[in-house]
Amino acid sequence: MAEVKKKIRPGAIELHPEELALVVNYEVQEVLQQPDGTQEVANSSHATKKITVKSLNERTDLPALAAEVVEKCKLIHPSKDLVSSSSSPAFLDELDSYTEGLYDEELAKRAAAAGMICQLFRNTAHLEALLSRETLLPTLARVLREDGVKSLELATAVAGCFLACSSLAQLHKLLLENQVGTLLMDLASLELLQRAPAREAQEGPGSSAAAIAARAATAAARSGPALNDRERRLAGLVVRQDRFLYVAVATLLHLAEDPSVQRKMRKKDIVGLLAALLSRPHAELLLLAVGFLRRLCVFAENKDRLAAIPGVVPQLVALLAPGCGEALQTASLRLLHNLSFDGGLRQQMVQAGLVPQAVQLLDSRQAAPVAAGLLYQLSIEDSAKPLFAFCSGALPRLYESIMRAMGAGAGAPGQPAAAAAGLGVGDSSSFAGFAGVLAVAGGDLRSVPELIALAVNLAHSKRTAEWFCEGERLERLLRRSLAAADELAWKLLRNLATSGEQEVAARLLAHARGMTALLQAPSTGPELFVEVLGTLAAACDALSNASSGDSSSSSLAQLLPIDELLRLLQACFMPGALEEDALLEAVVLLGALAGQPEFDEPLASCGLLARLVELIAAKKADDEFVLQVCWAFSRCLMTPLTTAALLSLPQVVPYLVDLLQDSSLAVRRVAWSCLDAIMDSNEAAAGTIRSLKFEAHNQEWLQLAGPEAHAIMAAAAAAAAGAAGPGWQQQQQHLARASVGGGAAPVRRSAATGSEDAAGPSSSSSRRATGAAVPNYTHGSSGSGGYGPTPGMGEDYQQQQLQWVTSSAGLAAAAGAGDAAVGGYQDGQYGIPGSSSELMQQQQQQQQQMVMQLHAGGQRMVLDLDELVGGGADSMDSMQDGGGPWNAVAVA
Repeated sequence: MAEVKKKIRPGAIELHPEELALVVNYEVQEVLQQPDGTQEVANSSHATKKITVKSLNERTDLPALAAEVVEKCKLIHPSKDLVSSSSSPAFLDELDSYTEGLYDEELAKRAAAAGMICQLFRNTAHLEALLSRETLLPTLARVLREDGVKSLELATAVAGCFLACSSLAQLHKLLLENQVGTLLMDLASLELLQRAPAREAQEGPGSSAAAIAARAATAAARSGPALNDRERRLAGLVVRQDRFLYVAVATLLHLAEDPSVQRKMRKKDIVGLLAALLSRPHAELLLLAVGFLRRLCVFAENKDRLAAIPGVVPQLVALLAPGCGEALQTASLRLLHNLSFDGGLRQQMVQAGLVPQAVQLLDSRQAAPVAAGLLYQLSIEDSAKPLFAFCSGALPRLYESIMRAMGAGAGAPGQPAAAAAGLGVGDSSSFAGFAGVLAVAGGDLRSVPELIALAVNLAHSKRTAEWFCEGERLERLLRRSLAAADELAWKLLRNLATSGEQEVAARLLAHARGMTALLQAPSTGPELFVEVLGTLAAACDALSNASSGDSSSSSLAQLLPIDELLRLLQACFMPGALEEDALLEAVVLLGALAGQPEFDEPLASCGLLARLVELIAAKKADDEFVLQVCWAFSRCLMTPLTTAALLSLPQVVPYLVDLLQDSSLAVRRVAWSCLDAIMDSNEAAAGTIRSLKFEAHNQEWLQLAGPEAHAIMAAAAAAAAGAAGPGWQQQQQHLARASVGGGAAPVRRSAATGSEDAAGPSSSSSRRATGAAVPNYTHGSSGSGGYGPTPGMGEDYQQQQLQWVTSSAGLAAAAGAGDAAVGGYQDGQYGIPGSSSELMQQQQQQQQQMVMQLHAGGQRMVLDLDELVGGGADSMDSMQDGGGPWNAVAVA
């Protein structure tokens, strides 16, 4: 019967692709020993053994280490030469023989000679003697240029010599003179961007460096199948490539300390080369490439080049995965943090799933500060804010960190920190992470600026506001903020108040007396005053908007100490009492209180509106202040007593009319809304508003018309009162017929945006009868200006229209029409129309001549009829756009 024996046949010895270890390949054979003495291999399997080396540096005794490895590993025969020729000790006295070896015909011997010279360069004690040989560096550069493409071992050895020199800044000039940087970049690009893709295309799928390294690691750990001959060959090639790339990139990194050298590298696409390294498996090479990219991407040109490379952001995010090592994770976080200041790259990071990855790294003591800063940058994107609510424990741990930093994390005696934060029992284990890493109890949020800034940004999210409403979280934070008087905490509360959540506003206003007391405290500084006042104003605004449409919502009168607030606002509106930011928040608070029936009488009688109007002239250039003042006025016009108090101030209506010419579209719209509300509520003020509109819209014409303008304005007022000319009833009938016939509504074009709105922001006032109706005129061919009466009408009736329109009563009626201005837009203003076309220039000259005749003769004014009776800016816009017939309908 055959006997089965096992035999072990040692194989090749290789370097581990990732760890400091040797991989010994061997084969296990099951041999059948026959009775006649013959042997037959029944089964054979490949296996490997990893020999880890604890430390390896310049002081390591390599022969002694090799002997120890052979003694402990029985798979290695003592006769096996583990130490290659390049690892044998090199001696400075043998430099001449090493230099001669660089000229040997055999490539292997040239590589061995370069390895011995590299050993000498690693010893800093030999540098002075080596550099005294003036021909040594040029010789090494020539060898690298001619033979570096042929042998990776030779290129790595020569590059190692240059790496030792590049560590000294005074030798950089010598290296650059020998074009070392150019040679290394060319060789690295050849290996990485040409040979590696070509090899992958030839070998087929699964032959990339990352795939080969992964299979080699699996085989070394005996958790997967052993490598075949092809895979072992490819794994060895990947290791040799990574070794050369590391030495080359490290040398380039040292040389890049000079900005002029960086610019030269950028022209040779150093960023593209480093980005290609992100797919390599070598951890130290990845760390080097990421650090190099971080230095380069400080400049916008390099950042833009990196952003143009597809897939680079997902590759960087992948380096944050568990198992990549804290050093590589921190370096990747720093690079991503620098790139996150670019909006496009920031959006790519969010899409690549960076938020949950960075949240997990907040548990790392080394990476936590950088991760917090990066998360703050990502929280700028609205699409990222809701993601924090879905990251396990992100908001609870963030809240607990802030409370600990404010000195409130411990809660009541005997109460766990998790319970003090309003968390469940299952969340208590999470506080061993970044809450303890970043937050140190000290009563000041400035110890964790990244965390409080992140929380302030996330407070804009509705989901975050809802989370704060759960349990007692908001009350705990509010009580602590009142006690600590920390403006950073109030920034968080202010953003929560602006989130639109009615429950948040109601809970904040439950402590309105405490906020008012804090505002009146002598120790309250300007920054804290702005944040507390802004929180109070935002909460009042949110609750007043909600209560206007929901009768069941909480009433502001039940929550606010109105007398104290009015006294506070009176003090705020004193000239010079507050800075601009605080004054703006005071206006917002006044607007939030206005419009509420329960506050109508106190606001009307306290004199706040008069003080606010006094501040208008000083803040007229501030668009935000003007907009908030107009909004406050519009809120006051919602209740009768505040409306009367506002209209009793003579400066209000002229101020609002003047704002119709403001450059801000939002200001113009709010001003239109206020004027419409005034005209609807007060008929006596309507005539004044129309007259002021006419003056504002026709400033140029009034300047040209001179004293005659006053007579026309007086006739306009008479026409508005019903004392129009004899043709007035006919014009009203014609207007009625035109409106019944379905005439198109006037179209107002915004001078700021160019958009068209039916009747614009003055739609309600434009329909109001003003006693100034005029007939339709169309674009015709009669007259020098090319305009004539509407065809199809009787000749007598047309003459009657012409006579009436050009009479003083017709002029007065047109003037009383408000928006029916004498001219159209000119550079965004109403007046005599201006155009670059020859026709418009001719018309303008004719109009000016007619005005001068009016000045000299004191006769009736004759202007272009269509412009006189047309719809003001609407008609002029239609003409400039090449539109059809003008609707000559007077509007208020």
